[in-house]
Amino acid sequence: MGYTNPAAARPLILTGRLVGNAGVRNLEVGDWLREVTEPGGLRRHSLGFERTVRVRLIHAMVRRHLSSSPAWDRAELGTPISQPYLAHTLAEFGSIAVRGMHLLGARYTDSELDDLGALWRYVGWLSGVTEALLPATLAEQEDIEALYQLTRPPVDDASRALVGGLIDDYLTLEVEELVPARLPGRNRVARTLVDALVRALVGDALADELGIRPSHLARAVPVLGHLTATAYAAQDRVRGVEARVTSGRAYRAEQEQRLRARHGMRHALVDDAPDAGEHPVSA
Repeated sequence: MGYTNPAAARPLILTGRLVGNAGVRNLEVGDWLREVTEPGGLRRHSLGFERTVRVRLIHAMVRRHLSSSPAWDRAELGTPISQPYLAHTLAEFGSIAVRGMHLLGARYTDSELDDLGALWRYVGWLSGVTEALLPATLAEQEDIEALYQLTRPPVDDASRALVGGLIDDYLTLEVEELVPARLPGRNRVARTLVDALVRALVGDALADELGIRPSHLARAVPVLGHLTATAYAAQDRVRGVEARVTSGRAYRAEQEQRLRARHGMRHALVDDAPDAGEHPVSA
């Protein structure tokens, strides 16, 4: 959803952290996200708090670097990593993520949704989002989503390259791990499933703009999500929600270690990445 706006996506292209390097880039984001969402992760002096402030500094360094770069057309693109785009990032982790999780079968109580709104408002404040643009609820995040789509320029080839890198070099390979190894055309099946999931979440109009291939399976995603939600509810009645939460946290940790090994990643954020290259924080 964020890559539908070429002006917002351009810093990722110019710093070389997503096209051709999507796995590592998303692990860097995931490392920060895990710490932010841990219980107590945003208390003062916690790791989530610290890394959020580090992200703010990374953004500042990228902003300063691009503002003085001949590759950045300020008249066309405005301020790099600007306030409205930072505000939309909160929606990407909040309201958009919740819709995606709901599509896959996760269900939240009203209290949990309120908590998510408060969490991302505080992350936004730590990240330097101006108070006038800080959403207090998921509904306000959805308003920011609507404004983002209303005011963005058309999707360009660079944005489509970002989406292509994310799908081909990361998402499809991950879904392929879930497809039986003996199945003919395993990679093609995985790509079809990813296309279906993306289309189900963003809708056909945006998917067409982003170059996502058509997939008839998109119609089945909400049905499968409903079945999953029913299965979760039955499981929770027997074992309790906490059992599933504990199991989920263990699975997440296991998968993170697998992904780090797969991509040979030993760092946390980009500012201590050995492959940062020409990135503004590499010095």
